Amino acid sequence: MKRIVYAIAQKTLEFLENLMPNYGYILMFHEIKEELQFCQDLRYCISMSSFEKMISELEENQTRFCAISEVLQSKKPANVFITFDDGYEDIYSTAYPILKKKRIPFTVFITTEFIGKDGYLTLQMLKELAQEPLCTIGAHSVSHPRLRECNKKQLVDEIHGSKYYIETFTNQTVSIFAYPYGSVYACSLESIRETKNAGYMLAFSTLNAHMNPLPNHLRYFIPRISVNESNYKSITKLIIESTDEDVTKEKRMGNPSLD
Repeated sequence: MKRIVYAIAQKTLEFLENLMPNYGYILMFHEIKEELQFCQDLRYCISMSSFEKMISELEENQTRFCAISEVLQSKKPANVFITFDDGYEDIYSTAYPILKKKRIPFTVFITTEFIGKDGYLTLQMLKELAQEPLCTIGAHSVSHPRLRECNKKQLVDEIHGSKYYIETFTNQTVSIFAYPYGSVYACSLESIRETKNAGYMLAFSTLNAHMNPLPNHLRYFIPRISVNESNYKSITKLIIESTDEDVTKEKRMGNPSLD
């Protein structure tokens, strides 16, 4: 019964947020594979060719790829933020070379217990990414639990612990967090409060919505759109159409820079 209630709450929030002004899109990726047959879970996987095609199409249609530090300043549908969850090895071997070549900023949210496991980033890969100016490293808990099911001590261990661990080996401040699973069902108000208490400045959910004015006030549950092989074309089209509509609107209002 609780799952149904939380699912309704999630859909309601997504509906309301998508009615608000469009301030851009935060895209959430997981695995980027050269061949789909090597994906752990097709729901969270996109092929390298599809990833590159999506990036190129957005790039050709007035999209502005932004660093995650600009999230609260974003007020245009053309602003797109690239994020990766969990810390799969192919972020480094497949996605990173594409993004570096195109000078596109991106964010990697790390589950610290996954580091060095088969299919995930090694410590050395992560250290290299941490030194890359295009890359921002964020925390994604220690063991990837549903935080709603954690007690107080577990919340502290997961939320504070991942931040401390990443900061220790990168020698950089970690100021952003992505909730494991990221849904209303997976995140309690207590877990959101603990994220704030840990010193994070921003935290990201999996609410399926575009950016809107709310994150300026609710910066600890910012929406992101999950991208995979089956939906990347429709998401690309959505972003391009939203950007075109915004440009047309500004031209009508007499913005000379768009002529």
